[in-house]
Amino acid sequence: MAEVLPEQKLEVVRAEQRQGRAVMMVGDGVNDALALAGSDVGVAIGAEVNEVALGGADVALLGADLGRLPRLVRLAETTRRIIAQDMWLAFGLALVLIALAVTGVLNPLTGALAQSLAVVAVVANSARILRFDRSSK
Repeated sequence: MAEVLPEQKLEVVRAEQRQGRAVMMVGDGVNDALALAGSDVGVAIGAEVNEVALGGADVALLGADLGRLPRLVRLAETTRRIIAQDMWLAFGLALVLIALAVTGVLNPLTGALAQSLAVVAVVANSARILRFDRSSK
């Protein structure tokens, strides 16, 4: 919606949320700041993003290419999936290490080393985000 007051944009966002929808608001100016802050995901877009709009946004995209939004959503989904994997990996490895320590298989020094290796495994899994395909649209 263009050419409307900030409060009107915020009301549109809230109306959509009341209907059970998750709302992504994309805006580039001061008039968008309330709606950006009130949305589930606020995306400030533009080569020179206004600081007021940026303050209410969760994400800032430089440039005005709206075609980059689907890639942003895919990156967020990939990140969320990898974080969930990391949580299960860390939890699972911790349970195994605790069980081995309780049964006496691991002494404290070996347990500390194994825990460090578990942390490296989680970090290595997280590093997969760096391979996100930036060339796709």
